[in-house]
Amino acid sequence: MNPNEQTILSSLTQTYPSRAAYEEAVKRAFLKYGMTPVKAEYDAAGNCLQCGECGRCPGWHLPPGKEQT
Repeated sequence: MNPNEQTILSSLTQTYPSRAAYEEAVKRAFLKYGMTPVKAEYDAAGNCLQCGECGRCPGWHLPPGKEQT
């Protein structure tokens, strides 16, 4: 059984040298479990349209309706 999005994100515990490196690790983690992530989209204020976060958005999410598999 594949973990859900939050479980995958919680498993990324190391420190990353840049935001881009963290986002790449998030994408690879989803792909590792056979999940196809989508790139986060942001509103004019910089808030993610999927999670609502600005600075804490992981940069990749599962498509709506695919959070639990």
